[in-house]
Formats: sequence, C-alpha cells, structure tokens
Amino acid sequence: MSCRAAAVQPDAEILVEWSDLNLSLGDIQHLFTTELHMLASERYDPAHSARAALLLLHGLYAGAGDRESSLSLSARPLLSVVIEDIVERPLWTENSPEAEEIRRVLPQLRIWVYRQSRATVCDKHIDCIYSEALAKMLGAEHPETPQFMLEGALGRRARGEVDRALELLSQHLALYPKHATAQDVRLALAETHEGILDLESARDDYAQFVEHGRGDPRLPGARGRWVTLAFVTKKLPEATIEALLDGDAGARELAIAVRFRALSASDATLANTMQFIHRFGPSGGNLRLGLAHLIAARMSLLESCPTRGDNLCVELVPGQMLGRVLPRESRSLVRARAHLGTAETLLKAAAPPSAQFGPPLDIEAVELAHARLELAFLKGDLGAESALAKRPPVSFEATRTREWLARRSSEVESMTATYDGALAAVPTELHDRYIARSSARKAQVYEADTSLLETVLLAFRAGDTDSSLVISLRDLASSRRRQAFEDYRRCLKAIAAWGRDADQIGDLCRAGVGRLTRRQDDLMEYTKIPIPG
Repeated sequence: MSCRAAAVQPDAEILVEWSDLNLSLGDIQHLFTTELHMLASERYDPAHSARAALLLLHGLYAGAGDRESSLSLSARPLLSVVIEDIVERPLWTENSPEAEEIRRVLPQLRIWVYRQSRATVCDKHIDCIYSEALAKMLGAEHPETPQFMLEGALGRRARGEVDRALELLSQHLALYPKHATAQDVRLALAETHEGILDLESARDDYAQFVEHGRGDPRLPGARGRWVTLAFVTKKLPEATIEALLDGDAGARELAIAVRFRALSASDATLANTMQFIHRFGPSGGNLRLGLAHLIAARMSLLESCPTRGDNLCVELVPGQMLGRVLPRESRSLVRARAHLGTAETLLKAAAPPSAQFGPPLDIEAVELAHARLELAFLKGDLGAESALAKRPPVSFEATRTREWLARRSSEVESMTATYDGALAAVPTELHDRYIARSSARKAQVYEADTSLLETVLLAFRAGDTDSSLVISLRDLASSRRRQAFEDYRRCLKAIAAWGRDADQIGDLCRAGVGRLTRRQDDLMEYTKIPIPG
C-alpha cells in the first residue's frame, strides 16, 4: 500500500463508519459530505471506496422523495460524481458484496432521476452519462440495456454531442434491430442526420422507419419527411409517387404536394401545369390550385408574346425605354386572363398555409405573399400594355383627342392603382424588392406617356388650336415627367435599401434618372449641361 493510502486509511474507515451510522439513524443530510464524495471517487483504496460509494447510492435513493430539502438541491451533482467516477470503474465488475449491492441499487436510481421536479440542462447532462454508463455496466444481454442506450444517445444529442449520439444510435440498431425501441432509434437517427443536413442519410433512415412502421402513429410524419428528402435529393422514383396517389388520404395529399412542387422546377411547362390542374383540381387544396393557375397564367402570357419576353410585351428602344406595344396571340391571351381570374379567386379564398409535410413541400406564408404580388404585377402589366396601346387619333382632331386623353389617363391611373394596391400587403422581407420593381415599371410607363403627350402637344402647337387642350396636354406631360423621375429615384433607393438587385433593374432606373435630368455618366455623378431652348 502506498504512503498516501496508509495515511488516509484510518480517516477513511472512521468516515465510512460514521456515515453508515448516520444512514442507519435516518440522518441523510449529514451523509453527503465532501470527504465521502472524495473517498467514493478514490481509486487507490477499493474496499473503502466501494463502501463509500454504496453509502452514497443508498442515501440518494433514500432521499429520493424529499424534493424540497437541501438534498434535492445537491443530489444532481452528487449523482454525477457517483456515475462518472464510480460506475465505469472496473471495480464494479468484480464479484464483491459491495459491487453486487451497487449493481442492485443503480437500476432503481433511474426512477429517482426521472422523478425530479426540475428539468434542467444538468439533468440532461447527468441522465445521458447515467444511462450510457448503466447500459455499459449491465451488458448487452440485459433487458433494459437497449432503453438505456437510447436514452444515453438522446441525452448526448441534447448536449450537442452529435457524433457520439449517432455512434450510440448506430450501435443500438446493429445490436437490437428487432427490439421495441428500434423504431425510436431509426427515427432519432433520421432526425439527427437531418439536423446536421446530412440529407441522404436522413432520407435512408426515414425510409427504414417507414418500411418497419406499419401501425405506428408517427408513420405519416416520417413518410412525409422521407418523400420530401427523396424529392430534394432527386431520388424519388415515379412509381413511389403513383403508389402514394393510390394510398390513403394522407399519402395522396403528400403525392399532390410533390407534384405541385415539381411545377416550379426549371423544366416545368404549360402542358404539365395544365395536367396538374385537370388531374387534381380542388383535391390538392385551393391554395395549390390557385398557385398552379398563376403559373399557367404566367406561361400563357409568355407564350402569347412574339418576343417570349417577361412582363410587358413591348418593343424596347435604346435605354430600355418602352416603345410600341406588340400584339399578343389572342387565344393565349384569353387563356392567360382566365387563369389570372381563377387564381385571384382561389388565392383570395384560400386558408393561410399550414405546416403539414415540412419544407420544401409545404407552402410558406412568404411564398403565398410573393404569389399574390406576382398576380397583381401581371394584372398591372396587362393594364400598362392597355394604356400604352391607346394611341391618339391620326387627325389630332380636338374632340377625339380629348376622348383619347381621358381613356389613356384612366388606363394609366388604373395600372398605378393595381401596382400600389399590391404593395399594401407586402411582407417586410419583400418590401424593398417590390418597391423597386413596381417603381421601375410605373416610371417606364410614365416616361413613355410623357414622350407621347409631348408628341401630341407639338402637333397641336403647330396648328395653334384649342388652347385649353394644349394646356391639359402640357400639364399632364409635366406631371408624368415628374412622376417618372420620382419613381426611377424610388427604385434606386429601394435597391440600395435591399442590398441586392435580383430583378436586374438597377441599370434601367439609373438610365431613366439620367435621361430625365439630361445629365448622366457611368458613375451616376451628374453634372449640369446646357438644355437647348
């Protein structure tokens, strides 16, 4: 025996005997002394260390029901000491009376851990160490070991020790593939892998859960995540989708969600969008059906324009100014207007989106807001085309010119109201982007209107007729020029506030400001130059 052990031996024996006496007299509070904890953790004196550890375990178990006492406040760190410093020691695998008693008492302490009134981080810390150590101590053949392994893994995960948690879960599944806890382990593996964005592994784990999950109430949720991750990782067979469509109501809803999300892929066409609408209709819900009609409307508008360009179907002159309105193909335009009307009705009546399958299959609130804005902008663009298409009479006869001016002004105001009305419900995260986009579109129309009004004004000045009409044309042209300038500047301010130019309209707005101020260079540093006349 070492000198250190010899020096401690008498004190250790007295301390153990004194603690044993306290326990026999029911004085549990005095049992938990710092010296006894240290003695229980010592490795050089197995006999007294084992007896001290056993006294601590007896005391902890005896005080389990006294939740309000000071014992309750100190029990968690004490239990941590016992488990971390004692349970994993080789001593308890020996065939000594103390080791046998410790093995008998430890399983009962599990009840004590779960009866504690407070669930704290410390609880998780102790519980995972306790469960993991106890599983190791009891051995693979013990009937409670699978449950302890699972709890240990979940505790490790709660503490952020993901690698260790995955290791324990994988070991559990390899040792007990048919145990009652195996499905819990499969689900925990899937959720843990998904939490660290290992989507392929998570997908396979969810698939294993679904394969073994007949009758499990968690099956619909796990099936949803499996299909979602298979879709995201592009590993979802067509046969699986069709099988889901032939399944129960939940499986069919899941398949419809997958079919709808495929419409937003880059290879989506008007044909497969119409196929979705005709095949599923309202069974996919008003929200998805309305969004599908919106997609069909956008594609029909693209199809109807000779240039197949986005948004306005007009010629662009240098500087991205709006020129002549191009005629749209009539059947596609009629179809687009019908889809827009249906989409507007359905989206207005649709219930707010709810979490069902998780991202990306669920429709997010911001996605719905974006769709409603897109709907309003498409309608506004058609209104802008209608306004730009209103040409003055060739003869410039005063009465007919007044009528034209009233119609054109009404169309422009209607377009403005459509754009501005859409912005009233813009979510904060989209606000600056759509301010920029709507401002750019309105400024383009105002500038084109200014150019046309000035052309008509010059014709009337040359003829020197109807001074009141000349004044109206001049005032409206001046107002439109000011509106265009203000909206081009608003566009640039919104792009700066957003910090991005995803719609690539910054150059358009800079050029507009430059034209309207008649001073411009690449750096947007404007210098006054003489203005003729």
